[in-house]
Parts: sequence; C-alpha cells; structure tokens
Amino acid sequence: MKITHIKHRKPGVVIVELAAALTLLALLIGLTTTAVNRYARVRDRYTWRQAAMLAAEAQLKRHGQGATLDSVPPAGTVDTKISLTSAAIPGTGQWERFDLVTVTATVSFKYDKPIQEKASCFLPKGAVK
Repeated sequence: MKITHIKHRKPGVVIVELAAALTLLALLIGLTTTAVNRYARVRDRYTWRQAAMLAAEAQLKRHGQGATLDSVPPAGTVDTKISLTSAAIPGTGQWERFDLVTVTATVSFKYDKPIQEKASCFLPKGAVK
C-alpha cells in the first residue's frame, strides 16, 4: 500500500472562495427579493383595479335603479381609498331617448399614482336624476 501525501491549500485561497460564494449568494438574494417585491406591488395594483371596476359597475347599477348622480353607496360597501364620480350626457341620434351615464372610480395611494376605472351605459332619460 502506497501512502501519498496530500498537499494543503494556502489559507488565502479558501477565504477568496468563501468570499466569492457569499457574494454570489447575496446577489441571488437581492435579485429574488426585488422580483418578489415587484410581483407583490403588481398583484396589489391589480386587486385595487378590480375593486375599482366592481365599485363603478355597482354604482352604475344603482343609477339604473333610480339613484341620483350625486348619491353615495351605502356605508361600508366601498373602501375609503375608492372615490366615485358620476356624469350623464344626453344621447344623440338613435340614442336621443337615453342618457350616457359614466361612473369613474378612482383609487388614491399615498406614494403611487392613482388608478382610474370607468363604467358606462345608456339609461332611459329621466331614470337618473
């Protein structure tokens, strides 16, 4: 049986390898964190966009049932970040017996640009006051 001697590495090489591995690990953690944060922000904005659209459509249905343009939804049904505005313009041509009612839902954020969603439909003249 032949005995071979293993040459030992210099201590500086191990430290350099460890520093390179830690640098790569830190880079991967940084990139992953950024991607997860971006995804969460996009998901939150999409959720608020859906909430705004649902609020605008619900307000439009309320107008179709006779609610006035300046009426507010019942308390607790719409989040406080969402504001609703309604407008009606008279229809023209074949739509002259109707009003085009548009509800705009705006979601306001403290540190981001607002989201706006609109819902419109024609309602018979006089249905909306």
